[in-house]
Amino acid sequence: MITFSSLEHSGLGRYGDIFNPWGDRLTMAKIWCTLKPSGYVILGIPVANTDRILFNGGREYGPIMLPHMLANFKLIWTSHPKLENYTGMDFSTGVLIGQALK
Repeated sequence: MITFSSLEHSGLGRYGDIFNPWGDRLTMAKIWCTLKPSGYVILGIPVANTDRILFNGGREYGPIMLPHMLANFKLIWTSHPKLENYTGMDFSTGVLIGQALK
């Protein structure tokens, strides 16, 4: 499954959806449920040094929120070489490939 520049908006109400602070994580859970065992997801989400919610525009994923987005997935590949330690990382859209753990 591929999702690019959409998860960070889930649950913030900008596009008519219901306000839900866990909207992005619920969407990832639905993706996991939809995938076959060991299926892959390709995520395009904003990554940064710090976690931020830019109400109601979107989220930036850093060291706190990003691991929650990858719960139940094994990180296979990332486009951002500093993603694993979050040091010196400027805001950018990171592409991540994860494999479902089921």
